Amino acid sequence: MVEKAVRVSVKDQIKSGLGSGPHRLSLPASPASAPDPTEALEQLPTSELKHLWSERWKSSGLPKRVSRELLVLGLAYDQQAQMLGGLPKEAQRRLETVIAGLERTGKIDIEVPIRIKPGTRLVREWQGERHEVTVLEKRFAYRGRQFDSLSEVAREITGTRWSGPVFFGLKKVSRSRRDKVSADGGIDA
Repeated sequence: MVEKAVRVSVKDQIKSGLGSGPHRLSLPASPASAPDPTEALEQLPTSELKHLWSERWKSSGLPKRVSRELLVLGLAYDQQAQMLGGLPKEAQRRLETVIAGLERTGKIDIEVPIRIKPGTRLVREWQGERHEVTVLEKRFAYRGRQFDSLSEVAREITGTRWSGPVFFGLKKVSRSRRDKVSADGGIDA
């Protein structure tokens, strides 16, 4: 009898976290103070987890061969996302871009932005000469001058149009772009 009462309260707790309106859990002061729904979900039988999953994601339904662990983690993530507001807008946009690319090409192509800390030195040898660039807060220093972009530095060094991140080895060039390399060695970026 006690077990059933505990199960009902856990079920109500989970439903309130998954629900909306007056039954939705209030936003905690910080992510650290947010309750962990995983423990409560782990107490439920698999049939109840499947029911909660189907209730939450009506349009997609329940995958045919889904493990209990995945049900618990998926439901727990969803509850936490609702309590804490979900992914940041920028992450949502990037995820939507990846999904659109996957639907269009059938491949996942994620381009990670290049972030270089100020003070980093980039070294490149070009035609037997060593070139060193220092990363500043918002610019790049090369031989006593400042440049707005690495591409400007690469153009200064080579005399041709280059992608600065490619020239300094920070970004790989795709095979199709490599084929577009001009006779003078520059790469359009």
